[in-house]
Amino acid sequence: MKYGKIFASITALSLLCGGQAMAETSASQNLEPPPPAPLPSMFKVGDTYVIKDLSSGNTSTQEVIRAEEDSSTIRSVGGNCENTYSHSLMFYAPIKGEKCSFGSISRNISDVQGSLWPLQVGNKVSFYVNIIFKGKTRTSASCEVTEQGTLSLPYGDDNVFKVICRDDFHIITSYYSPAKQMLTKYRFERPKRGDVYIDREIVNIERQ
Repeated sequence: MKYGKIFASITALSLLCGGQAMAETSASQNLEPPPPAPLPSMFKVGDTYVIKDLSSGNTSTQEVIRAEEDSSTIRSVGGNCENTYSHSLMFYAPIKGEKCSFGSISRNISDVQGSLWPLQVGNKVSFYVNIIFKGKTRTSASCEVTEQGTLSLPYGDDNVFKVICRDDFHIITSYYSPAKQMLTKYRFERPKRGDVYIDREIVNIERQ
């Protein structure tokens, strides 16, 4: 990856969410890579994020309704579905989903080995997940910081880290902005079903 290029047209962030190709277009040649990124600390109740669904083109507003030391819960404004994300493993699937159209789901994470934080290319983490959804399932999972560079987003160009997570059912590709302290792009694929369940990017952020 060359700095001074912009990642564009990502083929297809939960939030705050693999292996898709990245096309490059020319930009400033003086962009510097970001330093290793620390664990975020800027999640507050009342924060809102405008999200664009890349499949439909529709936008929606999501709001932080609960903010704990190690997790945050987000709900679409006007909706009922509540998704809770682990801060340290925000790149993976939500650890809890409640009041959603599909019902409720919980993912209990254990046996964590390694760490992604502070984010830098090459960092890896592995863990097990006990999924409770219409029964119980256990899967192994892993995440890796694979790249860093500059991504073109609706709010402008941003230095980001790319993280890919995998388990027995999903491939999740995320782009994390140290400046925004959140996922700015998130793609949740289900290869065994041949579909993309979530494909979104951040349009705007308003912090409390």
